[in-house]
Amino acid sequence: MNEKKMNAAEYKTMREKVGSQSYVAERLGICKMTVSSRERGAYDGSKEAELALLHLFNFSRSTSIDLRNAG
Repeated sequence: MNEKKMNAAEYKTMREKVGSQSYVAERLGICKMTVSSRERGAYDGSKEAELALLHLFNFSRSTSIDLRNAG
């Protein structure tokens, strides 16, 4: 499989939908500088990094939906 990886701008856009660099770094167990480097394109993020961010995005969306429906 040769799927296209998320570029730096796409990574940043997705991260901003999830939360701050610090929040994302803490949730993924990485340094804030790693998140920043990926967003600047200082180095290519791996497919694993992309999938981890997408999982966090989906989890944060489902959690906020659940909280809105709880009341």
